Amino acid sequence: MRGCVTHLCDSSRRGSSAAERGFHKAEVVGSNPTSGTAMQSRIFLGTLGVARLSIFMPVFKKKNRDFFKKWSTEMAYVLGFFCADGCMFVNPRGAHYIAFYSNDRHLLKFIRYALRSEHKIGRRPTGKSRRQSTAYVLQLGSKEVYHDLLRLGLLPGKEHRLKLPPVPAKYFSAFARGYFDGDGSVAYGLYKRRGRQKTTRVLLVRFTSASKKFLADLSQKIKKELGVPGFLHFTANAWRLGYSTLPSMRLLAFLYQDGIKSLPVLGRKYHKFLQAAKTYA
Repeated sequence: MRGCVTHLCDSSRRGSSAAERGFHKAEVVGSNPTSGTAMQSRIFLGTLGVARLSIFMPVFKKKNRDFFKKWSTEMAYVLGFFCADGCMFVNPRGAHYIAFYSNDRHLLKFIRYALRSEHKIGRRPTGKSRRQSTAYVLQLGSKEVYHDLLRLGLLPGKEHRLKLPPVPAKYFSAFARGYFDGDGSVAYGLYKRRGRQKTTRVLLVRFTSASKKFLADLSQKIKKELGVPGFLHFTANAWRLGYSTLPSMRLLAFLYQDGIKSLPVLGRKYHKFLQAAKTYA
């Protein structure tokens, strides 16, 4: 058994008193670097001094290891979301993992379904206050998937060195939508500009990243596809790519176009787009 060492129990050294009291056990716990599931091996010493080996074999959970090998709408969306709220790492035993994080559990359920995964979605509290929110995590172990992401230009510790993957034009809308659902925002409402008495209705779409290079490349790609310019600035310890009202309308229409209705929708963002669409139709 890989990652598990068994030590046999010698009843003669333990004495009859240990056997008379019931069972004595020696336990070693290891892990399987492929599945990430605990593997246990136990040896029990019965009342007759006979060693009995009890093995708990690892549970290999299913996943589509070829998911990132071929472009599709779902693959582009998941890749975009991973660029925003994903990570990849190798643990001390050499096991390769990827993970997705979100406050919206239904997004992770979609990603799990797209990956044909049986992995559980975990929960972890965020923040130190009593009003802390709950974040969810989906973690998968696969060396093959890990290296497919490397091939697409993703790296461990990607926050400051993230680069835009070579997304085909056909799937760029889905990719941008995935990133928008992870690290994008939309604001819509009345805004009073400085020095003016009247309020103005404003729509603003923003993408956020620690990587200036990623957002600069994303801006150029959006400009090439839609002809709309964005403005890049640094604030609150992160880079922001923003779009003003009319460019935002074109961008949101691009993200929510009919061809990608099979993707999940974050209601709080989509409803603002619908509200704005009534005003600027």
